[in-house]
Amino acid sequence: MNLAARPLWYRYGGAILLVAATHCLRLALMGETPFVVLYLFPVIICGWVFGFGPGLFAGVLGVLVGDTVSLSPESTAPLLARVARIVAFTAESVLISWLLWARRHGETRRGEMERRYRVMASNFPNGVVVLFDRDLRYLIADGAGLAAIGLSRIAMEGHTLAEVFPDVRDRLEPLYRAALAGEDGNIELEFRNRTWLIHAVPVRDEQGAVECGLVMTQDVTDRHRLEQQVRQGQKMEALGRLAGGVAHDFNNLLAVILGRCERLQFRLKEPALIQEVVAVRQAGERAAALTRQMLAFSRQRLIEPRPIDLSMVVGELEQMLGRLITERIQLIVRLERPLLAVLADRSQIEQVLMNLCINARDAILDRGQIVIETSVVDLDAGACRSRPGLVPGRHVQLEVRDSGAGMDAAVHARLFEPFFTTKAPGKGTGLGLSIVFGIVTHGGGHIGCASTPGAGTAFTIILPAMDATRVPTVDPPSGPARIIGAATGETVLLVEDEPTVREMVRDFLTSSGYRLLLAEHAEEALSIAARHPGEIHILVSDMVMPGMSGAQLNHRLRESRPGIKTVLVSGYTEDESVASDRLPPDTTFLQKPFPLATLDARIRGLLAGPTSAN
Repeated sequence: MNLAARPLWYRYGGAILLVAATHCLRLALMGETPFVVLYLFPVIICGWVFGFGPGLFAGVLGVLVGDTVSLSPESTAPLLARVARIVAFTAESVLISWLLWARRHGETRRGEMERRYRVMASNFPNGVVVLFDRDLRYLIADGAGLAAIGLSRIAMEGHTLAEVFPDVRDRLEPLYRAALAGEDGNIELEFRNRTWLIHAVPVRDEQGAVECGLVMTQDVTDRHRLEQQVRQGQKMEALGRLAGGVAHDFNNLLAVILGRCERLQFRLKEPALIQEVVAVRQAGERAAALTRQMLAFSRQRLIEPRPIDLSMVVGELEQMLGRLITERIQLIVRLERPLLAVLADRSQIEQVLMNLCINARDAILDRGQIVIETSVVDLDAGACRSRPGLVPGRHVQLEVRDSGAGMDAAVHARLFEPFFTTKAPGKGTGLGLSIVFGIVTHGGGHIGCASTPGAGTAFTIILPAMDATRVPTVDPPSGPARIIGAATGETVLLVEDEPTVREMVRDFLTSSGYRLLLAEHAEEALSIAARHPGEIHILVSDMVMPGMSGAQLNHRLRESRPGIKTVLVSGYTEDESVASDRLPPDTTFLQKPFPLATLDARIRGLLAGPTSAN
């Protein structure tokens, strides 16, 4: 309890009582005790307990009350000696009271400062606050971060920097010395698997002199990890944009290659030459499949959920997956045929398979095997309760198992977290499984994982089946483009900024019986449409062009020609307006590269619908 902070009446009243008690004691002792010794007691007590003022007051009061006899005429001592004794006692009272007050004030101030810093340290989030003296001895140490470095207040307070942190003393001592010299400073330090931001400042007294040093240490490990994740995400975004741009250019080239092969295959008569063209076309289709995967990676491909057969998708990817996992790993594929259809985007399913196979490959240190299986499963209500998102009924199951190292419970718990990876820096992004999880759950499915350290890992994907509909196990023949019922002279406005694609589509549509109006960009197309006196039945436009996009061109043309019908094509797109549920009426979308027969079928389908004059 700080009695020096009590009211004046309390402190000076206490001084009067102490002096009175001392005087009574002197009278009881009949003057046997020396005057100075006896009356110094209230001075010391009042100076220490109540402060400088009450201590001095007790000294003066002791002189006035206690030495009255000394000044009386009956005293035998010389008068000068008696006066000198009173003056000396008064001076002693002043000095003792001041010394006691100064010491008590210093201790009170230090106690208040310690209390203030302890409160600040105990509330310092995720870090440590320390106060140190000029000997680099810790006076105060507290904070939530003490546990992270394996220390306690007792282990730090009263000990020096060299005793507590011998391993990092060389890094910390210059920072501490700079703070005692009056300079702020900060460093980042790796210590006990954590990253710490250490900031040191001087602590000054009322006169501005440096009294000690204060160090605030904050754990910035999570912040650094988040910054790394943001940088990694930006890197992945840039890589995705690059992949999307490359795929766009490749799709334009492939559109020309496949389109010319398709027309050439129709015109040739010699079987040997036809086989050569078919081989070129098949190679181009495989290249088109690779660009679809690049676009799926870059998220720049239009998501088109359609009924697909998972067994068919796995079968077509089997050869590429075999090359992906290298020869040291055996790929075993067990497919159920025929299989119930699932509603999914083919490119996303391919991306799921590739990501799971890459993870399985990396988990196998030497030789091993990866097994891919498809099957139909019936799930009841009990099975669905343990698989959120599923409803009872028939489902299609895709399982990918490996004989790799497996994983422990800690890794398994964070398996689908974005940016979480157990691979070495630079070897993995931590995005693969999170992308797989997002694709599966967004499609109404469920993904589970079972793993035991040393015994491999099995990923199980379950997707709802489509009304017991089975997808044919073979693709319908996609032969060369043939003119099925020549067009009757309908006018097509073709807008394409790539000359080779424009010429290829022009040749095909012209040979199919359409009248062509050609434009290189949207502004030229609007000018042609404004000058054309007759009806324009179909607009075939690339989506991504310099200036106005294909979707914007479609909107502008419909203002003056409301009956026009549109086929939008693109090698890639980031525009959500081309999603099937957002396209304007009488508008369809084709992803490059596309078979010319498909383009002809889309045009004929639009022409066969309701018409209105434009």
